[in-house]
Amino acid sequence: MVDFIIPKPLITPQGTVMTPYVPNVRVAHNALPPYDFDKLREYAKSEFKNYPTYNMWYAGKDPANHLERAIGKMMGYPTKNIEYWVRVNDTCSWHVDGDEVCYRANPKMADPIPDDTPENKIELPISSYVLYLWLEYREGGYFVCTPDLGYIKGRPILDGYFKMPADTRKVRIDPELNMCIKIENNIYHKVKAMEQVGGVGLGNGLEYPQFRMALVWSEWDFVPRGYKKHRHWHFDPGTNIASPLEDWGCPYENKYDGFIPFVK
Repeated sequence: MVDFIIPKPLITPQGTVMTPYVPNVRVAHNALPPYDFDKLREYAKSEFKNYPTYNMWYAGKDPANHLERAIGKMMGYPTKNIEYWVRVNDTCSWHVDGDEVCYRANPKMADPIPDDTPENKIELPISSYVLYLWLEYREGGYFVCTPDLGYIKGRPILDGYFKMPADTRKVRIDPELNMCIKIENNIYHKVKAMEQVGGVGLGNGLEYPQFRMALVWSEWDFVPRGYKKHRHWHFDPGTNIASPLEDWGCPYENKYDGFIPFVK
């Protein structure tokens, strides 16, 4: 099991306090043992293009792939449902984690604008986690969250019109390899864009192309609507539609002998 600590205040050269004391934002350094972490990141870098966009590991089930085994290594045998996904060089605006699948599926399982009816109520997880696997030539790309501001009732979770209220306290965390961030209380958060500085950037023609990969997951105490029938989904950004995958397995599941042994 991973022991999460309250982030200590970290002063930048400009004098900015990056991570003030907050009880619902925690950080675990060296979240996985070195051998397990190295194997996971190597595996993930070779396979991430084959990963489904959204996935669910149902409570009480044995892990079915290397990502679930890695999460289990940190979390212990899950008593909650765990939704997980992998993102590369991702940037996202202010949002709260929730059941995105039910809004991206075709036909939609719920209207994007929520209300209090059972069939159109926003479904939210208990907590969310971010584990950084790769940070090559990274500039910027900080994780930012609002420890005092949780989900605002009546707003969609995919909210392109959200404006942060004035004077909202924010916590900025600088990513580190093998660092896991945990947030609770359905707080708003975002990932800032990486910066291009002195030959470092996202363009392939640059001398030092950036590459950032994170394994992200959320804990649920129930199975959200989007995963009632399917546990893997692929999102097509061209059509903006998520489609279910009947089955998905890791093609090189046994590639690494002894990788992340799982113990209940």
